[in-house]
Amino acid sequence: MAIDTPKLLAIDDKPDNLITLKAVVRDTLPGVAVVTAANGPQGLALALAEDPDVILLDIVMPGMDGYEVCRRLKADDRTRHIPVIFLTALRADRESRVRALEVGAEAFLAKPLDEVELTAEIRAMVKIKAAALQTRQENERLAALVAERTAALQQELAERKRVEAAERQHAAQLSGIYRAAPVGIGMVVNRVIQEVNDTLCGMTGYLRAELLGQSARIFYPTEDEYAYVGREKYRQIAEHDIGSVETHWRCKDGRIIDVLLSSAALDPADLTRGVTFSVLDITERKQAEAAQMESSAQFRTLFEASPDAIVLIDPQDRWSILDCNTAACQMNGYTRDEMVGQSIDILNLTPGTPTERAAYLARIRQSELMRLETFHRRKDGSVFAVEVSTSLIALGGREVVLGIDRDITERVQAEQALRDSEAQYRLLAENMSDVIWILDLDTSRFRYVSPSVERLRGYTVEEVLAEAWHPR
Repeated sequence: MAIDTPKLLAIDDKPDNLITLKAVVRDTLPGVAVVTAANGPQGLALALAEDPDVILLDIVMPGMDGYEVCRRLKADDRTRHIPVIFLTALRADRESRVRALEVGAEAFLAKPLDEVELTAEIRAMVKIKAAALQTRQENERLAALVAERTAALQQELAERKRVEAAERQHAAQLSGIYRAAPVGIGMVVNRVIQEVNDTLCGMTGYLRAELLGQSARIFYPTEDEYAYVGREKYRQIAEHDIGSVETHWRCKDGRIIDVLLSSAALDPADLTRGVTFSVLDITERKQAEAAQMESSAQFRTLFEASPDAIVLIDPQDRWSILDCNTAACQMNGYTRDEMVGQSIDILNLTPGTPTERAAYLARIRQSELMRLETFHRRKDGSVFAVEVSTSLIALGGREVVLGIDRDITERVQAEQALRDSEAQYRLLAENMSDVIWILDLDTSRFRYVSPSVERLRGYTVEEVLAEAWHPR
C-alpha cells in the first residue's frame, strides 16, 4: 500500500463538492485513486466493493446522514478497519465533532479545507489502516496456530484416553479439574457418590467426607424429583452421550436451590461404570427470570388497563408501532393487528420527515417527558384533538419511544367555546352606550371599564383603571 497513492472513497450528495474534493486530493497526492458516491447507501456498497484506504464523508445528506453511514461502517467487520474523515461546512461545532467520534470516525475536518491538513490526515489514516490490516493478519495467523495446536492437543488427549487405563486416567484428569473448576463436579457409580470437588461442597454445605459413599438421593428434596432426574439424565446420556436437566437440590441446612445438572458417562457403552456430572447454581438466574416475568406481567396489566391510549414505537425502524393497548385501538378505530408494524404516520395528519423525527428524538433524549397537543386521524378519516406525552424507555435491550395519547377534543371545544363567549361579551360591552365596569372590592380598583366611560364621564379607560374607587 503506497502512502502517496492511496485509494479514497468520497461520499457527498453535492456533485460540486465531489469535483472540488477530487481536484484538491489529486493536486496534493498525485496518482491518488478517488471513488465517489452520491449518497449513504451507495457509499456503503462501494466501501465493501473497493476497500478504500480512507473514506471522506459529508455529514448532511438526505435519507441517510453521515453519522449513520459511519455507524454502519464501524458496525460491519468487513469495513470497520477503514478510517473515516468527516468533512463538513455546516456541522463544525463541538457537539458535531463529539458525535462524529462517538460513531467511530477517526478525524473531523471543517470546510473550507486546509490542503496541508487534509493531506496529513489522509497519510495518517492510510498508516492507521495499514497497521490495522497488519494486526488483523497477525491475529488471524496466531488464531490459526492456536487452532492447529489446540487440535493437536485434543488429538494427544484422545490418544492418551485410549491408551491409559480408564480408572487411572479419570482419576488423574479429575484431580486437577476438581480443584480448579468454578462449578460443582462429581462422579457417581450406580447412583452412589464416589467423588466431589470443593466447589460442590461449598455450594451444598456438606463436607466431602459426608457425601462420599452416600446415595445421590441426598441432594434431592423429594423422591419424585430424584426419580425424574435419574430417568431423564440416563435417557439423554443413552441418546446423546451427555444429559442436561434443570432441577432442585437441597443443601445441608435445608435450603432449596435451583441447579443446572449436566452428566456424561465414563463409558457410553456401559453406564454401570459410572457417570461424571457438573452442577451450576442457577438460583439467582431463576429468581431474576421470575422477577422479569412478574415485571413483564405487571407492565402488560397496566398497559392494557390504562384508560389512555399507549403506543410503543421503534425510532430506528420507520418509527413503526411495536405494540399498542386496547385504548389506543378504540381511540383510533384500528385493530391491534392493523396498527402493529405500521408507521406512526398512519395516525398523524402530516407524515414526519427524517430530519423532523431525528430532531424530535433528540428532544426526547434531552427531556424525561415531552408533551404536545396535536391532531390525529382515525381509520374512518375523522380528525380529533389529542395530547401526546412521549418518553424513552429500554425494552428488550433496545431504545423504544413510549407514547401516551389522550383525547382532548371536548376540552379543546370547551376552550374554544369559552374564547368565543369572551369575544362576544367584549364586543357587546365595548359597543354599549352605557358604562359597564367591574370593581374588585378587595382592592377598590376597577378591573374593567368599557370605552363609553370617556364619552359619558370624560375619563380615559387608563385613568379609571389607575385610580382607586372612593364611594361618595
